[in-house]
Amino acid sequence: MSIESMAIVLHHSKAKGTDKLILLGIANHAGDGGAWPALATLARYANVSENSARLSLRRLEAIGEVVTHLRAGGLSTTPSWSRPNRYDVVIACPATCDRTSNHRLAPTPQAPADLWIDPPSPTRGPLAHEGRDPSPTRGEDPSPTRGEPSIEPPINNSGTSPASTTDRASAARAALNATCSECSLPEAECQRRTGVSGHTFTPRKPS
Repeated sequence: MSIESMAIVLHHSKAKGTDKLILLGIANHAGDGGAWPALATLARYANVSENSARLSLRRLEAIGEVVTHLRAGGLSTTPSWSRPNRYDVVIACPATCDRTSNHRLAPTPQAPADLWIDPPSPTRGPLAHEGRDPSPTRGEDPSPTRGEPSIEPPINNSGTSPASTTDRASAARAALNATCSECSLPEAECQRRTGVSGHTFTPRKPS
């Protein structure tokens, strides 16, 4: 029992340094009735003073790896007034441990990367004011900054009028209808992720 407890402490304890040596000393004495080594014995295992060993016990209790039962150790024939403290090592193998003598941990499976990609926002049509320069603020130079390209629509020399706002809104609605109503992705991207998302491309109904 003590060998098994020591193996679990070695592989799965979060304690470090002197605290882990003290914990191994308790596990070395562990049996069906717990362990009750003297504080001086634990201090000798770790080559520290009894006060340092006592502080290590408090830290082990704080991280939940040791439970101390005051005056609960000893044999049935030990008088109650002279019973030592009993220590229980409360470390168990995690669910991913293979429970062998090597205590190997299995890797945690991860979800496919595509499942963590946020879908893009649905495409919207341009607003009526987009594509035109806003009115310049009073006192500011309305002339464009040197080197910046002009965003004014090109002059149409063919005599035909440029596309109206209604035409642009119709084109935007057509682009919106080309997205999936389930995931809001474009048709090509939605079909590429069909194996991960679990649904097929469903065009968005016109609004």
